[in-house]
Amino acid sequence: MKTDICKLCGQQKELIGKSHIIPRHFHLYTTTQIKKYFDEVVTDTTYIYSLDGKEKQVQNGLYVGGLLCGDCENSIGRWDKYAQNLLLKEIDIDAIAEKQEVTREVQTIPNVDYKLLKLFFMSLLWRSHIARDHFFVNKVSKDGKIETAQFFKEVNLGQQWELKLKSMILQENPGTEDDFSVVLIKYIGKESYVHLLPPKRIKNDSANFYQFTFAGYSFFIKVDQRKFLKKVREIMLKPNSPMYFPIKKYKDSPDYLHLLKWVNSVPEMSI
Repeated sequence: MKTDICKLCGQQKELIGKSHIIPRHFHLYTTTQIKKYFDEVVTDTTYIYSLDGKEKQVQNGLYVGGLLCGDCENSIGRWDKYAQNLLLKEIDIDAIAEKQEVTREVQTIPNVDYKLLKLFFMSLLWRSHIARDHFFVNKVSKDGKIETAQFFKEVNLGQQWELKLKSMILQENPGTEDDFSVVLIKYIGKESYVHLLPPKRIKNDSANFYQFTFAGYSFFIKVDQRKFLKKVREIMLKPNSPMYFPIKKYKDSPDYLHLLKWVNSVPEMSI
């Protein structure tokens, strides 16, 4: 271990050698689902390059060394573990998909620990922000040349929002449902598992937010003082409330086209 300033608490401490940006078990879950739903499992995988030039396989997770002290890593690890135990449960996808003419319905998970789950999403956003200069992919440009692109390029919170987010994480304060509001979508269909898309920053007239897409989900995290519209507020993560999330067929979603476009631009990926 090396001694330096922890990116989260700001104290001079020994820093650990591996801090996952997207938790490892979410990648392992995706790999398991690919093996379950596809007869021919390819051995090739997507490679994402770290700042030091070393290749990192996606299914092993995206991690950076020398960012966090052990205390901060342990706190984030508790939230990661809670989220993976909650979100990676088997959902009866086949039964949902077989319902005639049903392309979207809302599922619920009761007895959700709002604090633990909300802090997972908040820490995921913060980790992606501090890792934006650490991971790269090779992609094909319009003229056929291979270029290097930052995987977390669009996750740029700016100083004001980054300081607010970091302060709330340090205090283990999940805030209200309107602070860094979270909305989830669960996708069905085998295609939904063969992806790890770069996070997207989305601006519209109602609110600005970031979208993360992996492990058969899209997670939307608001970074805006404005509140989500009433229709969205009905399903966003709230204290003392079940967790609601729409179920959608992945091939019917705009994210599927985004996936195909990204896959076709990354030479290292095979499906």
